[in-house]
Amino acid sequence: MGGFIGSAASFLADVARGALILSVAKLVLSLGDSHRLRVLKDRPRQFLVELASPFVVLVLARCWLQVLGSFVPEAYLDEVFHIPQAQTYCEGRYYDWDDKITTPPGLYILTIVLNRILGISSCTPDVLRSFNVYAISLLSLVASECRSLIEGSSSKVQGRGILSMYSMHTALNISLFPILFFFSGLYYTDIASTLAVLACYRTSLGRTHTEGGAPSFLSDVLVLVLGIVALGMRQTNVFWAVVFMGGMEVVHAVKALQPAEAKPLKMRSGRTKDVLLWYLGRYSKGGIHDPPVNLAWPDGAIHSPAIPHKSLLNIGSLDTLISLISLAIAAISNPLRILRQIWPYIAVLLSFAGFVVWNGGVVLGDKSNHVATIHLAQMLYIWPFFLFFSLPLCLSFAFHFAGRMISYISDLQEQKTSTSSQSQSSSSSTSSRKPASHPPRKRGAAFRYTQPKPSSSSPTTTQPLLPLGISIPFLDRVLVNKSYLPYISLLTISCLFLIVKLNTLIHPFTLADNRHYMFYIFRYTIRRNSWLRYALLFPYWTALVNIRRVLAGCQVVYKKQGDECPVSRQKTNGNGLEWLNSPFMDLDMRERNIVTASSQGKDNGKQETPSDRAADTNGHDPSMAFTGPSSPELTPPTTSTEAICLVATALSLITAPLVEPRYFILPWVFWRLHVPAWRMHDCGGSSSSTSTSTSTSTTAATTTASSNNDTSTETASSTSITSWLESEIPSLVSLGQKLDIRLFAETAWFLCINVATIYIFITRPFFWYDAEGNLADEGRMQRFMW
Repeated sequence: MGGFIGSAASFLADVARGALILSVAKLVLSLGDSHRLRVLKDRPRQFLVELASPFVVLVLARCWLQVLGSFVPEAYLDEVFHIPQAQTYCEGRYYDWDDKITTPPGLYILTIVLNRILGISSCTPDVLRSFNVYAISLLSLVASECRSLIEGSSSKVQGRGILSMYSMHTALNISLFPILFFFSGLYYTDIASTLAVLACYRTSLGRTHTEGGAPSFLSDVLVLVLGIVALGMRQTNVFWAVVFMGGMEVVHAVKALQPAEAKPLKMRSGRTKDVLLWYLGRYSKGGIHDPPVNLAWPDGAIHSPAIPHKSLLNIGSLDTLISLISLAIAAISNPLRILRQIWPYIAVLLSFAGFVVWNGGVVLGDKSNHVATIHLAQMLYIWPFFLFFSLPLCLSFAFHFAGRMISYISDLQEQKTSTSSQSQSSSSSTSSRKPASHPPRKRGAAFRYTQPKPSSSSPTTTQPLLPLGISIPFLDRVLVNKSYLPYISLLTISCLFLIVKLNTLIHPFTLADNRHYMFYIFRYTIRRNSWLRYALLFPYWTALVNIRRVLAGCQVVYKKQGDECPVSRQKTNGNGLEWLNSPFMDLDMRERNIVTASSQGKDNGKQETPSDRAADTNGHDPSMAFTGPSSPELTPPTTSTEAICLVATALSLITAPLVEPRYFILPWVFWRLHVPAWRMHDCGGSSSSTSTSTSTSTTAATTTASSNNDTSTETASSTSITSWLESEIPSLVSLGQKLDIRLFAETAWFLCINVATIYIFITRPFFWYDAEGNLADEGRMQRFMW
C-alpha cells in the first residue's frame, strides 16, 4: 500500500511540474506577439485549450514511464551509457567522458539545468527519464506553434491570435508518433534533439513572418544560440538547423524584395535570347518561380479544362529545377540582403566546422562503427516508413476514389437512360429522316481528359514564350504530349536498379542485434532473396508518390472534363500565383489568372465570377462548407519548401551507414508539419455536369424524353459520395467539413502502434545465449524495441 501511495505521489508531482513547465513555456512563446498576449489575457479559457494537447501528451508519457519503471527499473541498452554519463555530470565531473558515447553532451547538460531549476538534486534513472516526459510535452507545444506559423493562423494573418484546431491536433499526433513516444520513457537523445530543432524552427518561422525588412538582432542571436543547442544534441541536426532553415530564410529574403509587376515581353520570332534575358532580370529582382506543390503535380503541367491545351507549357517535372535555379539567381544577385538574413546560420555552420576540426571528425567517442559513407539506398527506405505511419492520411484518396466510382456508375446509368430516351423519341417521331447515331462511350471515358474546343472569342493558338530555337510542333510533341516521360521513366528505373545493386549497405549492427525491429525487416525482405531487393522498388516508388500526394493535398488536375476540385481551386486562388514565373508558361495566360479561368465564361465573352466558378451543378457552392478562400489549413507548401526539405533529408540520411528508424524522425516531423488539412468534399466526383450537358443536348426530343432526361439529371446530381454520406451519416459529413477527420484516425493508429510496441517490450523479454548454451551479455534480459 505504501508503495502504491508513493508511486501515485511521484506521478502527480511529475504531472504538476510538467504543467508548470508548459504554462511558463506557453507564455514565453507568446512574448513576441502583443496581440496574442492580449487575446490570451482576455480569454483565459483559450490559454487552457491550447495547453490541452501538450497536457494530454504529458499524462500519457508519464503513464508510460510509470509502466517502464515497474518492469525495467535498471538502465537498458543505450541507457547503459547515457545514464552513468549524466550521473557523472550530476557529481560535477564535467571532464570525464565515456568514449562509447558518440553524441554531444547537450542532453546531460539540459537535464541538470532543469533539475536545478525544479529543485531536484537526485539523478536516479527515474528522475533522468522524467526529463524526456517533460521534453515530449514541450515538443507538442512547440510543434503547434510551428504549424500555426506555417499555416498563417496567427494574428498577423487572421487577427485572431489563437491556434487552429488543425495545428493543435497535428502537434498531438506528432508527439504520439510511435518512435518519438516510445523513447519518451527512456533516457535517449531523440526527444531532446527533436525539441531543440523545432524550437529553432519556431524562431526561424517567426523571422520569416515579418513584413519585409531584415530581422532584429535579438532574433539573430536567438537563432544562433538555439542552433548551437540543437548541434549539442546531435551532430546531424546541422542539416536541419543550417541547410533547411537557412534555405527557407533565403527564400523569404528573396520574396521580401517584392519586385514590381513585370511588363509582358513582346518576343520576336526565334529570339530566345530576349526571353532568357527577361527571365534572368525577373529572377534577379526576386520574382522567382515558386508555385504551391499542388500546382506542380503530378508532372507540373497545370491542366484545366478552361485553358487551350497548347497554351499550357508549365512543365512540372521542371518546376523544382526552375525554382532552385531562380532562387540561386536571386540570391547571387542580392548577396548583402541574403547575408544579412542568414548570417546566424553561417555562424552555426562555422561553429560546427570548428568542432569537426577540433574533434578530428564528426562522431565523438566510438568512431570505428560510425564512419560517414554514401548510402543512397536510405532515400528508398524512408518512403515506406513514411507511408506505414501515415496510412490514415491516405484516407482522402480512398474517399475520392469512391467518389470517382460513383461518378463512373452514374455516367453509365445516365448514358443508358439517354440512349433509351433517344430510342423512344425516334420511334414516336413523324419524320422519315433517320436520326444521327451516336457512338457509344468507351469504358473509362468518364476519367479521360478531353480538350475543350477553343471559343470564337479567344485565339485558337497561343505562342509559347520559350521556343529555345526549336519549332512549335516539337514543343507540342515533347512537352505537351509528354513524349519525354518514357525516357525519364527509363532513366529513373535504371538509376534505382543501380542504387539497389551497388549501394545496398547492411551495417554489422543490423546483422547482429536482434533486439531491433529493423533486424527482422531486413531479414525477411532485403536479405531473404536478391531478387526481392529489386521487387521492392515498386513499393518504394508507390510510397513516394502517395507521400507527395498527401503533401500536395487536393490537386488542380482532374481528368474528367469540367472537373476541378473546389477545395483545390479555392486554396490556390490568389495564393502563390504571383510566384508562377516559369519560362514554360505564357505570360498573357498567367495574367488571366489561369487557375480560375473558365472556358464557359470565355465562350460567353465574359469572365465568370468567383461564385460562378465555385458553384457546382447542383446549384450550391461547395467551398462554402469550408473555412473560406483564404483558409490557411488547406494551403500546401511551396515547391521551394519541398525541395529544400528533400535536400536536408538526403544529406542527413545518405551519410549514415546504419539504417535506423530514429534517423527518420526529423524528416517525418518536418514533412508532417507541412501536410495541409483535408475536408470531406466531392473532389470532381459528381457526374452531374456530364448529365446536365447530355440532357441539354437532347432537348429536341419529345416531352417524354425530356422528363426522362430531367429525372436522370436529378439522379446523377444526387449521386456523389458526399450526398450519399449526408443521407446516411449526416453527423460525419458535418464533422468532416469542419475538421480533418483523418487526424482522428491517425491518433487512433498511433495509439494502437504504441500500445502494441509497449506490450511487446514489456511482456516478451528474452535472453542471449552463446554457442555453448550459456547466458551471454552477463545474463541481462533483452527486449524488442525500435
